[in-house]
Amino acid sequence: MHTTRDDFLQSGWETVIARSNTKECNYYMSHLWQKSREAKDANDPKTEELFRLLGDICSLHLKLDSREKPFGPMMTSQQGRTAIPEDFADDQIRFLNDIVRDVTDADLRARIADLLWVLRRDYKIGKLAVTAYLESAVALEDPAHWVATYDRIARALQLAIMMGRNAESYPLVVRHIEDVLTRCNGEDPLFLSARMMSLLQDCRTGDAGIYVGLSEKLALKGERECDWDRARTYWETKAQWHFIAKEEVELRAAKVRAAETYVQQSEAHLSGNPPSYSLASTFLQKAIEAFRRVGESENRIQQLHSKLLEYQKKSVSELRQFSYDIDITDTVAKAIESVKGKSVLDAMLALAMIVRPLSFENLRSQAEENRQKYVLQNLITKLYVNAFGRIIARHPIDDEEALRADMCSLATQFQSIHVQAIIEPARRQVVSDHNVSVSDFAVMLSDHRLIPAGREMIVARGLHAGLNGDFVVSTHLLVPQLEESVRYLLAQTGVIASSLDDVGVQEEIDLNRTLCSSKFASPLAEILGTDIVFEMRTLLVERFGANLRNDMAHGLVNHDNFYSPSALYLWWFALHLYSFPVLARLKAEHEQSANESSLKGN
Repeated sequence: MHTTRDDFLQSGWETVIARSNTKECNYYMSHLWQKSREAKDANDPKTEELFRLLGDICSLHLKLDSREKPFGPMMTSQQGRTAIPEDFADDQIRFLNDIVRDVTDADLRARIADLLWVLRRDYKIGKLAVTAYLESAVALEDPAHWVATYDRIARALQLAIMMGRNAESYPLVVRHIEDVLTRCNGEDPLFLSARMMSLLQDCRTGDAGIYVGLSEKLALKGERECDWDRARTYWETKAQWHFIAKEEVELRAAKVRAAETYVQQSEAHLSGNPPSYSLASTFLQKAIEAFRRVGESENRIQQLHSKLLEYQKKSVSELRQFSYDIDITDTVAKAIESVKGKSVLDAMLALAMIVRPLSFENLRSQAEENRQKYVLQNLITKLYVNAFGRIIARHPIDDEEALRADMCSLATQFQSIHVQAIIEPARRQVVSDHNVSVSDFAVMLSDHRLIPAGREMIVARGLHAGLNGDFVVSTHLLVPQLEESVRYLLAQTGVIASSLDDVGVQEEIDLNRTLCSSKFASPLAEILGTDIVFEMRTLLVERFGANLRNDMAHGLVNHDNFYSPSALYLWWFALHLYSFPVLARLKAEHEQSANESSLKGN
């Protein structure tokens, strides 16, 4: 790199980033790259190089999911590549080390110092990054728009912990968090205080006696303002403080209050004009699940279940079909347009429902039609082979079994078409437009009817990995969780998905039986529908289908096959199954809130 520290000091970089109204690196990026392009046009290679480097640094996206690798790409740079920390050359790193202390803008100084820490693990640079992040957090602090402040404080805490809790940076960050909570004093309108307290709770620090009262103050404020999500968050925060303080009675009471917010949220949807029994049912289901996790709540659960049955009957008339009219002969363009340029909520909802799960009846009709059309094919014995070319099945002789095998084969073909023509182009567009984190999925999956307590983060990581194209990880995480979700759902209906042998040993029933035996598949179909159950069967356990569960369990899937259409479709299917009801509900709430705000404005 030919640019020097003096070149930087004389470059006028402060004037360039001053064009941004928001003092964050991702807003500086476009201005810095524009300056680089102007320098190129003016045949000024040093200035071009300098501002291109600064723009690339600002294009890195801060990710809190991994404290060791906190930066991911935000977008493609002006050179047509995506910047990642490993892209920066040694001479560029030396240059950044020379200038970092001269950077007067706190957010840019924090970004450069953190990048140097990631690449070099220099203790002094780490300290500089911590203080710069805290300075930037103060500059950006806004309780109504709290995410930017939280991200910087959370990253400062990660750095401080890596440098050691006995070092000076750690107590500095803890004091800063406590100062934010003191300034907010339980009056912030959203979740800044909750996130600050969660940072303290994760570190097992902070005065639980003080923050129990603060959490309750904020929870009650949320209830008064009918903001049930906020109220629930703060009751859960209060419960965590009681857990840390080992106050079991108070812990349970706070969890009960959190569960009751779902009931209140359900009732709120009945006060609309017209009332929404489908949304009311959704929140009652979440309430029942929350009370199950509290424990010793059988009477309350029974009351809510009776009410749920009543609401579900009334909700039938409200049902409507969500779908996108995408002609797969005109695939990629329509698939991309269906998610492009939308908010993250609308884009994820569109992706989760971009195709409909395959229809059992349509597959059966198509298979029957094919058998009548192509008579000669039925006279030839079909062999099914795995990835190693080994014969794993022969086409059944029995007519009904043969028809089912044909349906599975058709399902696999249609799934492949959907992936290549619709799902994959749309997924890539969503990733290009938005940075969806693991925590975003985790929040969405809390108190989910299909997910046992303690499994939410596993499912969230699986969905997040698949969204970002890591189907090795998504398949390994999601397949076992889908299996457990089936058992969990059966247990809720009173069907025991385990066996007990003569000597008292219990064994969990696996998917090969729960999806194929009528004893389990019939009650599952009543809940999920025949289409969903059959699609799970073709994807996971059918030799004539993808058989992903069994092939993966026995180590028969090589690396490349985890990127097959079947593995991609499995990820989308899990996204649809776990996320679609929640995303649809959030969208409906968002639209209702917008309508109410519009009415108030008028």
